Amino acid sequence: MYFTGALVACSLLSAVVSGYQAYVASISAKAARSAANTAEGTLTVTKQMATAEEKSLGATVEQFHLDQRAWVGMIQAAVSIKTGEKARFETAI
Repeated sequence: MYFTGALVACSLLSAVVSGYQAYVASISAKAARSAANTAEGTLTVTKQMATAEEKSLGATVEQFHLDQRAWVGMIQAAVSIKTGEKARFETAI
């Protein structure tokens, strides 16, 4: 009789321990899901930042190219119109 009671008590204790382990496992699974969602969001933001940085770098390189090209500008312009003659245009670059 005592042996049967001990077996029942051990079985109940085992069931309680198993239930607690299942509860802890579900909490761990929720935490893992939350971490995965956070990591996915971080990855998305990181990709957006990388794209923006790439565009910024491209714009900087383009600006350097524009700054290095030869600059040509007109220094002086003159127009001479006389009666009976063709109009005369002069420019200095």
